[in-house]
Amino acid sequence: MARVELTPNALRIVGRLGRARSLYYEQLRGAAACGSRLDLDLHDGARIRVPVVDAAALAEALDGILSGPPAATDLSELRAAVSSWRARTGFLAAPFVDFLLDAAAMLGASDLHLQPRPTGDAALSLRLDGVLQSVGELPAARARRVVGRLKVLGGAQAHRDDLPQEGRAARGGGWVRLSFAPTVGGEAVTARLFDRLKGEADLTALGFDEATLGALRAALAAPHGAVLFSGPSASGKTTTLYTALRHLLSASAGTMRAISVEDPVEYALAGVTQLEVGAGPGGDAAALLSAALRHDADVLVVGEVRAAETVELVLRAGLTGHRVLTTVHAGEPAEALARLVERGAPPGLVGSAVQAVLAQRLVRRRCV
Repeated sequence: MARVELTPNALRIVGRLGRARSLYYEQLRGAAACGSRLDLDLHDGARIRVPVVDAAALAEALDGILSGPPAATDLSELRAAVSSWRARTGFLAAPFVDFLLDAAAMLGASDLHLQPRPTGDAALSLRLDGVLQSVGELPAARARRVVGRLKVLGGAQAHRDDLPQEGRAARGGGWVRLSFAPTVGGEAVTARLFDRLKGEADLTALGFDEATLGALRAALAAPHGAVLFSGPSASGKTTTLYTALRHLLSASAGTMRAISVEDPVEYALAGVTQLEVGAGPGGDAAALLSAALRHDADVLVVGEVRAAETVELVLRAGLTGHRVLTTVHAGEPAEALARLVERGAPPGLVGSAVQAVLAQRLVRRRCV
């Protein structure tokens, strides 16, 4: 808990504040007593006058101030806040990054981008409903501090700016996957936001029509075979796949064993044995998939099929009594089947093992 210390000419807040309290009010400056009031010049440029009776009354009055406003709830608020942070004489990267990530999550963004320009300044943008929206810019020095803070959060090497890096950080009800890439103007960062609340067992919440839902339920009910979830990048394939998996686990009432091989693990799922590609020696996809097949899985989930060896293992698993769920980057169902053949799978094996292909897109909704 933070505590308030009042001195004859200044006020200090001692202790660690919660994230919501640190957005604008983690540090106060220029506090000076003026008669029966205390004038507080805040980092975001605002001035607040607090009546002062005694230290206890001051602490109580400050409680509302320290809680601060909520994170930005729309783009205009976010742009105004970023502009305010940019104008401050004092800049703290940690609360600014907290603010950005909280705002991105509240707005429902799928990605947050920090893109350096040749001058060293960096542009900030969010992808909302599939559309990239600019939210402001940061000077070069502050952009570097923001990148450093994101590296600390994601467990990346903060002192290396000459190679691509990946990171990952838990965040409230979800987590963030961080990707860092060196460019001529500095390091570019993409933060993909994942919501742990997505992918529940309710297939009807996905937005498919009744005919598609019926076909999907029938494919999932088959005792064996592969179901492919296809579509372009960021079209919701993983959310649909995990919803289908949770539907199967819920319907089985705990009598089904599910194992996943993912790169990386995107959602932590209760009741699923999750294997992550690259996690330690022998962590390549084919080796992990072979191991998963020896662990008596009823349902096998493969994040994405890429290499020829992996494709054939996945399809043969579908022929040997396993229900297999996997994703393929393809536009149409027929294109998804062609991708498997291109990656070395015999056409006859594809035709025998694949039960269904679900191709999907995200459609923007009109807000009225």
